[in-house]
Amino acid sequence: MLCSHSSKSNRCREYLGGITSFWWFHSAWREPSRPYRRGHTTSYGKGDWSELRLAASPLIAGEDLITSDWSTHTMRLKPEALARIPRPPVSGTPFVVVARGQRVYLGVFITIVSSRSFAVPAIAVDRSVMDPAQPRDTLVIERTYGASPSGAGADPRADERIKAALTALQKLTVGK
Repeated sequence: MLCSHSSKSNRCREYLGGITSFWWFHSAWREPSRPYRRGHTTSYGKGDWSELRLAASPLIAGEDLITSDWSTHTMRLKPEALARIPRPPVSGTPFVVVARGQRVYLGVFITIVSSRSFAVPAIAVDRSVMDPAQPRDTLVIERTYGASPSGAGADPRADERIKAALTALQKLTVGK
């Protein structure tokens, strides 16, 4: 489920039940060289992002997923969900993945024309332009974007809470 940051409402949390959710927000995003004061989030996903306000409604919810491939971290989405995906600037648009009501990880929507690096999971919203093999209704959550995964720590995309939620939704596949 993805939500914008504009609302103070907790309605998004009510939708969660057992589903995997992505939330979209606009605050607390800074480059590593220009971090917020101590304890706030950087583009490395470190810091305290647990208090970031999420919008009242999700950008992507469980019912928006057609399938999710656990081995490749790809999501096949319904057309109406794809239409809601932001068109990020080269600096990226952050999101938070929420599963079963818990914030699991911070990520970023990016464009393939960006020369910036992000050590958090990234979704290149226009990846299919450069990769004709990728179906247009599919988004890939990369481990990082333009940064070495080795310095990024454990892979948050493999969190068991996400897997359990996708299994409960009967959206999980394990391919290739």
